[in-house]
Order: sequence, then C-alpha cells, then structure tokens
Amino acid sequence: MGILDLPNELLFEIIHFLEYGWDLTAFGVANRQLHAFVNTYLYQKVLPDCSNAVLEWIVDKGNEDAFAQCLEAGILASVDKPTATKVLRKAIFLGHDQVLGHLIESGITSIHNEQETGRLTLLSRDLETPLSNAVTCGQIAVARVLVAHGIDEFSTERNEKLLSLAATSGELAMMRYLVEEVGLDPNEETRSEDTALCSAAAFGQKEAVELLLEQGANPNLLSVDGDSPLMIAASQSHIDIVHVLLAHGTNVNPTPGDGNLPIYSAMRWEKETKVAMTQAIAEKMDLDLLREGHENRVTLLTIAATLGKDALVQKLLQEGCYPEDGWSEGILYLKLGRQGPLEWAAEAGHDSVVKILLKHGVNGNHREPLERAIQRGHLKVAEVLLEKYLEEFRRTSWFNDLLFSAIEHDACFELLLDHGANPTDVEEQEESVLQRVLESGRPSLAQALLSRGFPLKFPLSIEGHSVGFPWLDASRGGLAMVEFLLKNGLDPKTAHYLEMEYSVIEAIRRENVQVASFFLKRGITISHMDILPECIAQAALLKSSDCPTELFLDTLLRSGVDINSRDQLQYTCIWKAIADYHANQLNVLLQRGADPRLRDNNGYSPLRFAATQSPSLIRYATCVQTILEWFDLHWAEISAEESEELYHELYEAEAAAVTNGSRKTARLLQRFRRVHFDRG
Repeated sequence: MGILDLPNELLFEIIHFLEYGWDLTAFGVANRQLHAFVNTYLYQKVLPDCSNAVLEWIVDKGNEDAFAQCLEAGILASVDKPTATKVLRKAIFLGHDQVLGHLIESGITSIHNEQETGRLTLLSRDLETPLSNAVTCGQIAVARVLVAHGIDEFSTERNEKLLSLAATSGELAMMRYLVEEVGLDPNEETRSEDTALCSAAAFGQKEAVELLLEQGANPNLLSVDGDSPLMIAASQSHIDIVHVLLAHGTNVNPTPGDGNLPIYSAMRWEKETKVAMTQAIAEKMDLDLLREGHENRVTLLTIAATLGKDALVQKLLQEGCYPEDGWSEGILYLKLGRQGPLEWAAEAGHDSVVKILLKHGVNGNHREPLERAIQRGHLKVAEVLLEKYLEEFRRTSWFNDLLFSAIEHDACFELLLDHGANPTDVEEQEESVLQRVLESGRPSLAQALLSRGFPLKFPLSIEGHSVGFPWLDASRGGLAMVEFLLKNGLDPKTAHYLEMEYSVIEAIRRENVQVASFFLKRGITISHMDILPECIAQAALLKSSDCPTELFLDTLLRSGVDINSRDQLQYTCIWKAIADYHANQLNVLLQRGADPRLRDNNGYSPLRFAATQSPSLIRYATCVQTILEWFDLHWAEISAEESEELYHELYEAEAAAVTNGSRKTARLLQRFRRVHFDRG
C-alpha cells in the first residue's frame, strides 16, 4: 500500500506527532510528494496558531532554516513578550548565535531598554542582562553578536563586573575575549564589586587567577572590604592559589597603619591546609618588620614556632616575648586562629620548638597541643607533651577520647595505649573506639588492641545495648578487616542473623563486592524484605569479584535471593531501577527474571510508576521503552486476563504521562497499544 493511499485521517495523525526536524526530512527523502503535502499543511494550517511554541522549538534546536521559513510565512508575527524574553535567554544559554542574530534583526526580541539606547533590557530582578548571561556561560559567539548589534554595557555600573563574572565561572576563553578584543582592564575596580582577581581567588579558580596575572592584573589591589586576593584565597583555603599569588610577588608584609597582616587570613580559620598556607606565606615575609610592638612580637614568635625556627624562638623568649595573661580574650588571639605558639608548633610537628617553649614556661592549653599533634600524626611532639603532662592527662577521660583522633596514625594510637589510654572507657557513648577501628579498615589498629589485652568485644551503652556490631562495622572497613575478625576467632555463622544480613547489605551499598561475596560464600543469606529490592537493583550494576564477565547480581541470586522480593510498599527492584532512571540496570533485572507485571500497594505497575516521573528527564521514557520491549519479547506468554489488565494499564499510564507532560512516554505507550491491541 502506497503511503499516499493512506486515509487523510492517518496522514493528519502523522502530522500531529511530528516533533523533530529530522522526522520531516526523513519523510521528504522517502517521498517528496508527502513532504510537500505535510510541509504545506504545517506552515499554512497548524503553525500560525501556535507561534510561541514554534519559536521556542526553533530556538531550542537552533534551526535557522525553519526560522527563515516561519518568518517568511508570517508565523512568528504574534509572539508575545514573555515568550520573546524566554527564547532570548535560551538562545544565549545554548549558544545559538545565528538564531539570536535573526531574533534581534527581525525585531521579535528587543535587547535595548526603551528609555535608554545602548542599555540592555534586564532579564530578571538580580540585574542579569543578555551579555552578562553570555559571559557567565562562556558563549563568546553570542557575546560577539550582542556587541555587533550595538550593545555597549561595558561602561555601565551594573556591568562593570563582566570580567569578574567570567573569572568566577572559570571561563578562560571568555576572559581572553573581554581583555584582548573588548579591551576590559583586569585592574578596574567597580563601584560595588571587587576586582576580577579577587573574585577568581574567592571562588578557587586557579587557572583564571593565572590568566589574570598574565594579563597584568595587580595582585595587591584590595577588595571593597580591604582584603587582598592573597587574603581572600587563604581565608577560603585555596592553597594552590596562595602559591600562585606568592610566586607573582603579592605583598605579605605589614602595611604602615594597618594591623591586618595577610598571614592572619591563613591562621584565623580552622582549615586542613592552614599550617601549610601559614608556612608558605611566612617564608616570604620579612620577619624583621615584626620586631616592634608587643602584638607584632607575639605574632613573630608564633610564626617562628610554626616555621620551626628554633634559634629565633629561643632569642625572642630570652628577650621576654610571651603572650600576655588573658590574651585568649583579645583580638590577636582570634587573628592567630585561637592558638598560641605552643599549639602552632605542635600542629606543625616541631618537637624541638615545643621543648624550647615548655622550658621557658609557655604552657598555654595543655590539652590542645597534644590533640593537634595526635590528629596530625606528629609522634615526637606527642611524646614530648606526654612526658611533661601525662599525670594531668590521665586524670580525665578526655585522654581516652584521644584514641578517636589517633585512628589514622598507628604509631600515635599505640603511643596512647602504652601510656594508659583505655579504649573501653570513653565519654562518647554513641560509638566505641573498637567500632571506629573496625570501620577504619586498618587491621594493625585492631591487632594493637588485642596485643594489649583488649578483646574484640563492644562495651555497653547507658541503655545496656552494645554500641556496635563487629561484622557490620568490619564490612565498612573492607575485606582485610573482615578477614582479621575471622582469623581471630569470630564466626559469622554464630552472629545474630540481622547483623549478618545488614553486613551484606552494607557491603553492597558501598559497592564492596569482595566483602559481600565473603559473607555469601559462608552461607549468609538475606531475607530482610524492606531493603532487599534496593540491594538487588544495586547488585545489577556491580561486577562479580570471582568472574569479571559476570555480574554480582548472579552471585546474589545463586545464594537464594528472590529477584522479585518486595519492600513494605510492595516495590521490587524494578521500581528502584526506574527511580534511578537507569535503563541498562532495568534491562539486566528483566533479563534475570524481574517481573514488570507486579503491582505496588496502590495497584500501580512499573509502567504507571515510570509514566508519572519527571518529564524533563528523557531517561524515564527510556525505562518505559525497556519495559515495553520486555512485553514485546514475552507477548506469547501473556494470558488473556493479563492482556486485558495490560490494555487498561497502558491507557492509565498514557493518561498519567499526558497529565505529567511526558510526551515521549505517551507516544511510546500509544504506539505499543496500537500494535498489540486491535481496538477502536
């Protein structure tokens, strides 16, 4: 039957479902007469009544030819202003510069304010403009189109920050365009914004910082708050940018009349990199400039302690440089990160400086230096402090709690145990030291406990319940820790069945196939229904530890797990896969026997569930297609009763998809229904 012999109603149905430009082109390749018929009908009968939607489609696809045809046919004459503004923004974000040029030239979208020629119409209340959006998105071609059509917003107050916007977003090519072609000055300070270098430093854009410095940006220009780029980068813990700025000669020394040293920005905040940043800045400082004034001298002592300069620390102490009594309530204490010289020396790992400070009576807070040394793994510093203050420390349970801080450092952990720290007597009742040790994945720590007479047994909480489960915690630590428990006499078969089930589940959640397989090989089964579907779905994404060509799901199913297990909502693994919009995962589950005909507590099937998901994610439609392909493959197995249920289910799912705005899902369901059900 020739395609043109089809009834007109069917031809109009074809027209109704045309969405993409290549659909129409495909028809044209197959049949030029049909193409002419459809094309004429579209442009003369259908499109003039939906000019807003047509324009949105054109801009979304960046289709210049369709724009020209629609414009010539007068289809775009009635586009409303909200739509015009919307498509202007979309063309900018998508980088469709040619279509944007046509929009401007045709007068459909206005890029100028009606009162002020040369000023762009604002797109939103936060002072966005077309050009600022183009800059943020890195759309250079779009920016060129806007500039070519008479836009001059580079001198206006609201848009002096264009270079800062590009730097903040890390759009290097756009930055080069703005500086080299437009001629923006990287050192220009706006009336309400910082320099571009300050913005790049604040947002951690290292490459943008390097480019600005290469383009001549001054690293010593301050922000509106009086901070230099170095101070901003240090306060945000961007240590890589700190090194870049230091290499380009940024000022690190005190400014006359200004007590806010750049190094304070590195010291003030509790960051992981604060010691390294402080040391990097201090190495560039002229320390002789800090010899005058008590505050400067205390700062100098702290810096010297951080750098490990024994001789300078000794000299300053001999000259009577001490933090004054009650200084912990002063501003300098805050500037130095609420730490004195002793704390800084301990955290930096300078045991010789710690000895000098202690010898001269600079005690500070005894606990904090030890805790910082333990956290950083500075064994020698910890030994010095324990030698002097051990009796004081052992009088409090705080000393036992230090074992938590030493988990990452075997030597410090053993040092505390050897000096009397008791892992069974800690203030923290929500977890125990043993629990943290097992979760750490470090068998050496567990061995350290055993060798000192502490059994692999959890203490009881205030309510009388164990604060941990060895196999569950070890499953988080990895295979080495699980094998350590087995080697030291613990048997998974004698543990509570729920602990073992959750151990397998935890291993699957963490994608640790080796640990999960370890338990399954020893006869551990999973029957906890509420979590099982999630585990089955997760297992479909993991490779087997025994056979690289096999999925871990196969191992799980061989252990006796039912692939159609349900949770409290009667969801199976299929629902979990759809919720993750993972069609490949869904396909694997269906191949292994997951049944898409099952329904949840509400009587909905997976098809209905997928049809109600977000229309903005095309992957949900792919999940629907995967399920429909399963029905195609198993159609001969569908009973008459199931067929009747499926027919109504398809209608319900299609209606849900239409209501939800999922057009592709609706079309898939409709086509499937027409293929398999010969009904009116």
